[in-house]
Amino acid sequence: MEYASFCRDAAECFCKPLWQEIDYLVHYRTNIKKLEDQAKKLNPVVVDVKFAVDEAQKHGERIKEQVQNWLERATEAENLNNEIQANQNHRCFSTCCTPNWRSRYNLSKQAVSIAKEMGVIYGEKNFEGVTLSVLVSPPISKPTAPAPVGHFMLFESTTHARDDVLKALKHDNNKIVGIHGMGGVGKTTMVKQVAEKVMSEGLFDRVVLATVSQTVNLRKIQDSIAEGLELKWEEWDKASEEGRAKKLMEKIMADERILVILDDIWEWIDLSRVGIPFGSDLEACKSKILLTTRREHVCHIMGCKTTSRIHLNILSPKDSWNLFVKTAGTIFDSPEFEDVAQQVVRECQGLPLALETVAKALGDKDMEEWKKAARRLQMPAPANPDHEYNKVIECIRMSYDFLKDPKAKALFLICCLFPEDHNIRKEVLARYGMGLGLFQNVETLEQARGDADTFIKNLIDSGLLLKSDKDGCVKMHDVVRDTAIIITSSEDEQLILWRFQVVFYGKSGLWFTTMAAGQGQLFRKIHCNLYYVQ
Repeated sequence: MEYASFCRDAAECFCKPLWQEIDYLVHYRTNIKKLEDQAKKLNPVVVDVKFAVDEAQKHGERIKEQVQNWLERATEAENLNNEIQANQNHRCFSTCCTPNWRSRYNLSKQAVSIAKEMGVIYGEKNFEGVTLSVLVSPPISKPTAPAPVGHFMLFESTTHARDDVLKALKHDNNKIVGIHGMGGVGKTTMVKQVAEKVMSEGLFDRVVLATVSQTVNLRKIQDSIAEGLELKWEEWDKASEEGRAKKLMEKIMADERILVILDDIWEWIDLSRVGIPFGSDLEACKSKILLTTRREHVCHIMGCKTTSRIHLNILSPKDSWNLFVKTAGTIFDSPEFEDVAQQVVRECQGLPLALETVAKALGDKDMEEWKKAARRLQMPAPANPDHEYNKVIECIRMSYDFLKDPKAKALFLICCLFPEDHNIRKEVLARYGMGLGLFQNVETLEQARGDADTFIKNLIDSGLLLKSDKDGCVKMHDVVRDTAIIITSSEDEQLILWRFQVVFYGKSGLWFTTMAAGQGQLFRKIHCNLYYVQ
């Protein structure tokens, strides 16, 4: 009996593993099919987790180590499955008809092992979030550069300046590059065109743009950069200035090559308070800074080397004429008419903003109006020590005077109450316009919106307002806004903000609005040329 029991146990110990090995051959197709099913079950989960991880990394979030390990195991299992699926048809036959039993055995055994591992991985998928700080904002597409420039025209002078900027950015020793030039010369347009160029050439992985302005608003700058970096997370609005700066600093100093464009800087700004690396921190990362300013001195105090300061000059007479003619769209059908136009162009002094604004104002006028414009521009501009750009301001003022409808003028002047470089909502302008009685025979907001759109289109066509890259908004160039503020300080027309309501006093009388919707977007500190009544 003992011998029989021993033989039975020995046979079982020998035959059981032998049968398992034979099973790999007998159930080859079944094992491959089970692996396919397990892979189909696991794959969607892996795709979702990878997507969540990618989005979290874009926002500067830290990925849990548990998730990283899980993904590594899942990816390895998927790669092994792909190898098996690719090899089963090529290696399982020694000839065109005879199965390759060794290959089948090996693949079947691997399939069983990988399917088992996939089952374990699938069972561990229920971790709570992929990051140490869970994101709540929906994923959005990755921005690569600021909004396209659109109508930007390259001339000989601007081409040289653009090429110099690109050359400076490509140099490893230049971490900060500065563009300086007069107001209205086209610095903002230039940097947007540079942004498109560096992205198309693959010099940077991402470009973000923030406008600094004369009145520095650190929160606004941080928000602009964070939006470009897709860095806004659950606690962004609640975070302190230091907390937001830390998040921005970590993202910009990461592995990505980021070009940070700071437009319209007037004086030294502490970049570390914003969250932009500076000094040794900037040297230690792959990112760079491109800034614009009206004064070369600002380039110097912000750390631009002499070789990385590019001056954007005014246009040559030839380039000025070409830009003016294209913008005006006028056919000068006589030598006299063309001579008058040439006089107007000369008075714009090569400034693109002045050329475009005047060209749009005169485009549909007859020759007599052109002659009046030429005579007016040839007159000495009133000396204003606070403004070094008297000629361009006079050009904009003339464009304003060419507006036929006084109510369009009033709507234009209201725009200067908003902060510099502000996205002015058309809805807010419609409400103020309705409250001021700018729209005739209007009883509903819907009708007011229609009339406001007409006035706004007229102002854009006149070069006095700009289209915004945000839906439902317009913008005002800073030099145009300066001009509007000067106009409001004249004897004829005054804008008053009284108890957070707008009052317009013009030649046709006093208009008052109680339509204070959107008042949070108006200045709390009004320019000294405007009245602020407590």
